[in-house]
Amino acid sequence: MCNNCKIIEDTRLQIRKEHGSIFWTVPFKDWKVANPSIVDASKACKADKDAKEQARKDKLAEKHRNEYLSNDLFFIWDEYCTTPQKIELWRDGKPYGYNECYRCDGRGIYHFFTTMGASGGTCFKCHGDGKIQSRLYLKKEMKWQKSAKLRLDAKRINHYDILIEADALKRIAYNYSEKGVAQRAKRLAWKKDKILTKNKSEFVGQVKDRGTFDLTLTFRKDFETDFGVSFLNTLKDSQGNVFTYWGNSLNDVEENSTITVKATIKDHREYDGTKQTVINRPKIIEGVS
Repeated sequence: MCNNCKIIEDTRLQIRKEHGSIFWTVPFKDWKVANPSIVDASKACKADKDAKEQARKDKLAEKHRNEYLSNDLFFIWDEYCTTPQKIELWRDGKPYGYNECYRCDGRGIYHFFTTMGASGGTCFKCHGDGKIQSRLYLKKEMKWQKSAKLRLDAKRINHYDILIEADALKRIAYNYSEKGVAQRAKRLAWKKDKILTKNKSEFVGQVKDRGTFDLTLTFRKDFETDFGVSFLNTLKDSQGNVFTYWGNSLNDVEENSTITVKATIKDHREYDGTKQTVINRPKIIEGVS
């Protein structure tokens, strides 16, 4: 990068910093209009650099051109090199040939289906020609490409194996950590309590009766509904009977806390083998420690 290019780049960064990532282009254009000598010198520097790069490519292309012309060339997907191809054009010193468009199968028309039925139109990959330009390779270049792909695949597999092993070690470390042991103990206690509750819970009262109950909140989960967020609350009484309530009236109650509520028995239901008393319109009378 020449001195003029550095001045332009530093000015661009400074203007972008001052005016933000959205509004910096207009003042930058004004600055370039006010400093044409620096801009022209920078363009000349870039043109000279591009010319040198193109000369290097041309020299390298001339070096390999005779080898390409004197040997059979193949498309990269011709794994066993069975069909030699003809050179149609050169690009950056590399040979290219024409192959059937893989998107439209060489028809130039891409067919697709919509809710109205079959439809089609000009293939945007080959622009309706049915052919696309594809790079041609020597046999030794095909071997190099295959070897590079095998090395890359092996590197990816090794990377994935390391990630899997690291993940397994993390899980083992977590299982034997204090937090993991506590989590397993909590889950085992929950399973044990669920089994006991399943065999112990009974229906309470009669449907449409309104009464007072001492209940302990054991579970709460929120659900998105058409009318906003609603909460499923699971509660138990001292005899182990399960009560459920859908609504927001108990949101101020913390889990594992005991309260006295006055509620109406809405229904008696059975879920996963557990008898549940469904209540609604609960009114908290007091908390019980």
